[in-house]
Amino acid sequence: MNQLVKKFGKKNLGSSDFFFARYILPFILCLQWSLTVYSAQSFNLTFKSGFDSADSVAKLWSPDAKLAGIKAQEDLLELPEPSGYFESISFFFYADSTRGNEITVNSDGSIQSSIWTVSGFPLKPLESHFLDSPNLIGFTEAGGGADYRADKVIFKIVYYLGFTRHFREMPSGDLVYGISTINYYSGSIQFNIDELFEFEIDPYSGSIINTYLRSVKPFGLISKANEAKVRVHLYSADAEFRGIKTKMVMTYPDDSIATGRFNQASYIFYSTGKGFFEVFANNEDEFRIVIPSFSSFVPIPEVILESDSIIQISEAAGGKEFRKKYPLSVLTVSLSDLSAFKDLELPVENRLYWIINYSPLIPENPNSHLIFFINPVSGRIEGKKLTSSGRENSPNRPETIVLTQNFPNPFNPTTQFTFSVQESGSVHIQFFDVLGKMVYQINKGFLQPGTYHEAFSSIHLGSGLYFYRAFIQVARERKFSKTFKMTIVK
Repeated sequence: MNQLVKKFGKKNLGSSDFFFARYILPFILCLQWSLTVYSAQSFNLTFKSGFDSADSVAKLWSPDAKLAGIKAQEDLLELPEPSGYFESISFFFYADSTRGNEITVNSDGSIQSSIWTVSGFPLKPLESHFLDSPNLIGFTEAGGGADYRADKVIFKIVYYLGFTRHFREMPSGDLVYGISTINYYSGSIQFNIDELFEFEIDPYSGSIINTYLRSVKPFGLISKANEAKVRVHLYSADAEFRGIKTKMVMTYPDDSIATGRFNQASYIFYSTGKGFFEVFANNEDEFRIVIPSFSSFVPIPEVILESDSIIQISEAAGGKEFRKKYPLSVLTVSLSDLSAFKDLELPVENRLYWIINYSPLIPENPNSHLIFFINPVSGRIEGKKLTSSGRENSPNRPETIVLTQNFPNPFNPTTQFTFSVQESGSVHIQFFDVLGKMVYQINKGFLQPGTYHEAFSSIHLGSGLYFYRAFIQVARERKFSKTFKMTIVK
């Protein structure tokens, strides 16, 4: 610093040097200081500690940017109690226009920005003296949250500050702003959420305005379709029901049941004036129109078997075994014609089917699908299709790469596992979240046949359930190991 003072003493300052010393140098020093301070806070990210960083980015986007709301999620699957500290927080800003900016601040100091639409929703700025999240959770815990958690398995808590999800109408019929909504979810990691305990809190005083305990149980696809028919007539009086599409992520083949009840679905309708459109429905009684992407004119019978019954038919006919083979699977269900399956020889007198498609979400065999075509009235299986890439190991052929279950599990911060290879090749280990997105990969390089031990650190990932597998690249072919699940507890 002394050297800088000597260099930029008044006698030595030219116009460019003066500009640097007067404006640029202080900016660099302040930035360096702010990064140092922020890095010290990075492991204790709260609403308050993340706000300044988000606000700075928002002001670059628009000088008159106003904070409209905050959202964060705290995973509680393996934690004893909520703390109000997060891996990431989303801050929602808006200006006097029809769009807004979502600024996501992460605990490692990184920041992402994306556009979100605010057209049609009146927004009220959130004042800067809102309560910090640890204080916020303290009020809800004392106000009934701790008692609610006492006899339930809580997957996550979602915090909303400033506005409610989808600007949902409260029982009073008014849209509520300037409040904090904290959601307690109970249920399994398969997102079959049974109940929602919700607080409305004054974000400045911490006083509890209201609490709501709501049932958000999964639904049968036909029963929800009948409800959608009633709702959709407000949008188009002559709308006709044409089809269904939805999916279920199956993450626990050893202890889960494919019930045929879903948390969300898209219903296809057709009207003379609107053409084809979809109605999205979920288990929280939300219905909204989404972009059309369907073109079937097949009429739907008045009486159709419910999705519960149809899924039990496909499960008994091979679906359950398929899920055991692929630990992380997707069950895609649609009520549709056969426009996507031109090569099938199925009865033409009934062109509408329940199409039940089983496929691996993390595909050891990328082209593996088990598809059933079921008569929606009789429940009879009228067609079945099994596709495979043909690369799977035969029962009598040893696996090329073998991976073991990690130990300890759950773990924090480190665990270890073993893998062995039967032939030379390039080895990679991949890690996936519960939605099948690859979140990390270890590249071991070219290895000779043998057994290897691998230590793994959770520093790269947050708390929660993950899946991992290994594969070896031999010539032009990839050969995958079995997929295992592991749990990180932080």
